[in-house]
Amino acid sequence: MKIKICGLTRPQDAILAHELGATELGFIFCESPRRVTVLEVEKILSHLPKSVNTVGVFKDSPLKVIIDSIDHLSLRSIQLHGNESVAFVQELKQKRPAIMIIKAILEKNGAFLQDHAAFDQIDFLLFDSAEKKLLSSEVETTKPFFLAGSLNNQNVRSMIQKYRPQGVDVSSGIESSPGIKDEFFMRDFFSAIKGII
Repeated sequence: MKIKICGLTRPQDAILAHELGATELGFIFCESPRRVTVLEVEKILSHLPKSVNTVGVFKDSPLKVIIDSIDHLSLRSIQLHGNESVAFVQELKQKRPAIMIIKAILEKNGAFLQDHAAFDQIDFLLFDSAEKKLLSSEVETTKPFFLAGSLNNQNVRSMIQKYRPQGVDVSSGIESSPGIKDEFFMRDFFSAIKGII
């Protein structure tokens, strides 16, 4: 199972996530308390092996901004977290065919805001809540997907058992404050999912 630690802002958090076995390290380039710049991410990555899987998170960003970030940081994956269209995803895939594309599908008021079945060019879906709560809708897809939305060390086991995702994505659930990961919360999160993946 993939384990994505997202919203990283400090080298020490990224290093610990990598050491604990995170398969993806996520950096947010859109409006967020965890927003980072390309330069900041470059500094964080200088402390890590070049083999780490890096994910750049964007929300309705111009294609050129995404492409420039991919090229400058050698990002392995892109997560699109806004209202990006199927055509936008196709153009990104055409321009950078090696990049893994994750498309976030948000749930609000018990319904998904986009038709995830339409995104046939993506590699992974990511089902998230737009309301700072656990996902509640049924998930029916043949695509591999990440589960996100208010996950923490207390609920991640039950949510994995309920949805059987191919990956989990956590950010605020392992923080002491926005962008600051808590070592003990992070260790507990990894411990909580051992034995069921």
